[in-house]
Amino acid sequence: VERGMSVGVHFRLTRDDTGELLDSSEGKGALSFTCGRGEVLAGIDAGVVGMAVGETKALPLTGDLGFGEHDKAKVAEIARAKLPPGLAPGAQLEVQGPTGPMKGIVLSMTDATAHVDFNHPMA
Repeated sequence: VERGMSVGVHFRLTRDDTGELLDSSEGKGALSFTCGRGEVLAGIDAGVVGMAVGETKALPLTGDLGFGEHDKAKVAEIARAKLPPGLAPGAQLEVQGPTGPMKGIVLSMTDATAHVDFNHPMA
């Protein structure tokens, strides 16, 4: 594989710490992209360079090459009155942000507020 080539790869995305399968191309067909155009995560784009057809390779996706580093600034304290009723820690929600919808996970709650993490879940 060289930059500029059309590539098709089958993949399995797993957590390093638990081995949990997060995503896979199984049953979906190969992930197709043009190498070097930034159409996929940077770690995949760079990791396939030099590979041959049929080759298998593990590509560790660190924050800078994958989903980004966890950013404490993306954890917000939100008044519970502004959130849907019935939320509990671990719940996923979507709120309207300054540039559009934002997905988050409720980390903790008090009677008045909720701490919500808007980082990518894999950050």
